[in-house]
Amino acid sequence: MSLSLSRLQTRGSASNNSRPTTPPNAPMTWASVVSPRAGRPVNHSEKSFVSRVARQEEADIEAERAQRRKSHDSYYSAHCEDEPQYDHLNAADIRRQVRQAPSEHYSRGLCPHEYGNKPPLPLQAEPRWSEFPMKPSPSKGERGNNYTGGNPGPVRAIYNDDNREVFDVAYHDKTRPGRKSKNGKS
Repeated sequence: MSLSLSRLQTRGSASNNSRPTTPPNAPMTWASVVSPRAGRPVNHSEKSFVSRVARQEEADIEAERAQRRKSHDSYYSAHCEDEPQYDHLNAADIRRQVRQAPSEHYSRGLCPHEYGNKPPLPLQAEPRWSEFPMKPSPSKGERGNNYTGGNPGPVRAIYNDDNREVFDVAYHDKTRPGRKSKNGKS
């Protein structure tokens, strides 16, 4: 699996508030659904109610994601289909994790370790690169944490230890073919 770069993205705060707003959450039962057209109760089947509840749950999940990334925040976007928590990584949190990453390099799978840039990516940081796993950005009100061991996840920061203000964010893209190792395996 090869790495793909993610560039810093910003969202300007929209003055005209072009996003549609969702109505406040109101508890409902399948028997109390009101028709928006007629303004009177409509008998919906329980299957219809379950579908509506599922849509509401999806809307709640999206609302939580929106709290993580406000419209004025800068972020990195990693396209990790099976790990949606990496879709929007708050840039301030990524900068914090890079600043707090350990300085000591390890040679055998421990992090951070030296990054060889193969296949070559157009990196902003100057060589001698270090590679360190990034954790997903915390939800609002939670405190961010750093990688301390275990499964490193798909996202990495690549930086020069002498200047951690300039770094790159890359992620393992499962849709791209990986490079072959010395023994012929991917």
